[in-house]
Amino acid sequence: MVRTAWSVALTIFLFTLTVVGCASTGSSPVAAKDFPSLAGKWDGWVRTTGSGSNPATLELSPSGDYITRTGAHESQGKAQIKDGSIVLVGTGGSGRLGVSSRESTASISERDGVLIMKGTGRDDIGPFDFEFTRR
Repeated sequence: MVRTAWSVALTIFLFTLTVVGCASTGSSPVAAKDFPSLAGKWDGWVRTTGSGSNPATLELSPSGDYITRTGAHESQGKAQIKDGSIVLVGTGGSGRLGVSSRESTASISERDGVLIMKGTGRDDIGPFDFEFTRR
């Protein structure tokens, strides 16, 4: 009985912490409408299975072509806008970033006037996630 009460209290605490944390970030979602408004250089990180989080850059062109670089590796691809989100489909590259069948989905938000791209994806090796802030 004590263990159940403790579990309920912990669950409520974690939920409250999550809600307060999300509310305090001050970020608001932004629907992706066109690539010219999102084009440019973005800085951030990519986290992959087994290698942890690595600093990365993303260059997005007004036509939706992109290049992601992390360390000595890079990937190229084509982005599409679908239902207000960005779908990134890899077309080539080197190292982990160059594996075939790589696709991810990202959302855009704005925090303190800065655009943030955050997403998740999967490739032949496993899942990955990323976050970039536009320069």
